[in-house]
Amino acid sequence: MTDDDRPTSRFEAAFRAWARRAPVTPADVAAKRVGARIDASSRHAPGPAVWVQRLAVACGLVLVVASGVLLWRNGTPPPIPSPAVEVPPMLPDNVVIFWLDAETPVYFIVKPVSDDPGGTP
Repeated sequence: MTDDDRPTSRFEAAFRAWARRAPVTPADVAAKRVGARIDASSRHAPGPAVWVQRLAVACGLVLVVASGVLLWRNGTPPPIPSPAVEVPPMLPDNVVIFWLDAETPVYFIVKPVSDDPGGTP
């Protein structure tokens, strides 16, 4: 592949041929048209006060939405304690209770109360 076969070389050659052509609109007429469009667009453009108001409204909406999301969460309510949990039974010192749920206690004996000779550990 030679340098003349590359797509960029063909594009550059076509672009240079286009640039050599005479302009369709004279430069002074084109400058007047561009100037008139700039003046017309600057008259219709909103002033900085409008942008400040729009920015303030957008910030307010973001604040309202964020506070609504943080405050209006559907969390699960805490479970209602059962009477068995509120008043634990009186147990010896060597018994430990683990609660599987609000209604299911599991009792573990940690060590014997007294070390009797010949007893099972």
